[in-house]
Amino acid sequence: MDNQRPSRVCTLFATATWVCRSATAHNVDTDRRGPRLETLTGLPVRSTPRLPHEPQPHPKSDVLVGTPMTAKSVAKLALGIADNQALTVLCECVATVPMIIFPRVNAAHARQPAWNDHLDRLRTVGVELIHGEHVWPLAAGTAGPRELPWAAILSALKPFV
Repeated sequence: MDNQRPSRVCTLFATATWVCRSATAHNVDTDRRGPRLETLTGLPVRSTPRLPHEPQPHPKSDVLVGTPMTAKSVAKLALGIADNQALTVLCECVATVPMIIFPRVNAAHARQPAWNDHLDRLRTVGVELIHGEHVWPLAAGTAGPRELPWAAILSALKPFV
């Protein structure tokens, strides 16, 4: 989850009761912020599934936010492919828990023939997409580091907190 800083979690804490983070194993392995986020939230940063007999470590979610999500992860969510902890949480909750997704994609991803079908599939089950030229202008190729559209993401969260 590049560009996600503990300060963003603090912003969420200002309006929310709980903030939990599930991540892909790659992000947990490469992200040194995990322990800081665990200290800040009092909850584990999860990257592996729990066994059926283990208790759920996070409280029930009122809303889920997937940000930033790659084109591959958005496609997997639209198709119900839950092959890591973060996608498992999202796939299990799609259509039952409000969900806000920010697809961090470029123009090449958006030109793929199936891309709009994936977005439409997610919209039909009520997933709110932080998407469009007004939020994230599509760059050709690699545009380099850019600040994520946190104002739009936090604005979409307001009705839930």
